Amino acid sequence: MEAVMTVILTGGASRRMGRDKATLPADNGTMLESLVRRYSRLGPVAVSVNRAGRFDTYGALELVDSYPGMGPLNGLYSAFSQTDEDLVFLTATDLPLGDERLALHLAGEINGYDACVIERSSGGREPLFAVYNRSCLPNVQKLLESGRLSFNGLLREIDVCYIRESRLEGWNLDVVLMNVNTREDYEKYCEIRRKA
Repeated sequence: MEAVMTVILTGGASRRMGRDKATLPADNGTMLESLVRRYSRLGPVAVSVNRAGRFDTYGALELVDSYPGMGPLNGLYSAFSQTDEDLVFLTATDLPLGDERLALHLAGEINGYDACVIERSSGGREPLFAVYNRSCLPNVQKLLESGRLSFNGLLREIDVCYIRESRLEGWNLDVVLMNVNTREDYEKYCEIRRKA
């Protein structure tokens, strides 16, 4: 399997949380620091930011948005346009319980596809916890330049390997993919960590 670089998205405004999620306390540091530490076990890690110097990236490469104000597709575009990496595992600071073993599993399944994405039993898809191939870069650029910023729009235009939730029995996806957007979500996250 090819090496995979992790890119952690931090660009959100965190309006519902009331403060930057990346700076929330988590596992002997901040949420961002914890994620950088965890995913560095897979290989190189980069942090996608909307402006230079926004966060301490804890030794990870800083990727500054090439299309300011145009959402998380920026992180994927920057990963391929600012590095030589061929495979990128994309995640976000509001997925603090993500599992690096699952990321590695997805990278192992991509096999020539443009992306490898989890499809939940509910029918939803997880494009912000997924692996992408450099081959998707022209489509990402086209969407950004046309102002179409939806990851679902990207998935409709590229060749995607969907991994059904039923094939991922070793992981509790309700935990691994728990999104922390509000104070209530953060309290739930803290409770899960206390019990771990």
